[in-house]
Amino acid sequence: MIVGLIQCAKTKKSYPTIAASMYWDSWAFRTGFKILKLRSDKIFIFSDKYGLIEPETMISPYDVNPADLLEEELNILMLSALEKLPADTHEVITIMPMRFVAKLEYLLPINIKVTP
Repeated sequence: MIVGLIQCAKTKKSYPTIAASMYWDSWAFRTGFKILKLRSDKIFIFSDKYGLIEPETMISPYDVNPADLLEEELNILMLSALEKLPADTHEVITIMPMRFVAKLEYLLPINIKVTP
């Protein structure tokens, strides 16, 4: 299975909604999501608060700045995210900041492709 992985966005709705809708007003998120939809079998969103979530997951708005996360907090989020990937994942296509991609490459024994 090819998994698409995208980072959440700073721009969020002000009310609870499904994850994809929460970030949809962000041009970068919307564009990246559409690209991943064409290139992957399943998409996950990496949320700075909720970790790895499916686009249909109901979430509430939050205000977490990834730059404020301690390295240990980020590691915990990333490790918990990796546990949620489907067992038959053989490739991850990602549109995420390089800080996250470097961790993924270190933690995942599978092929990781960065999509521009």
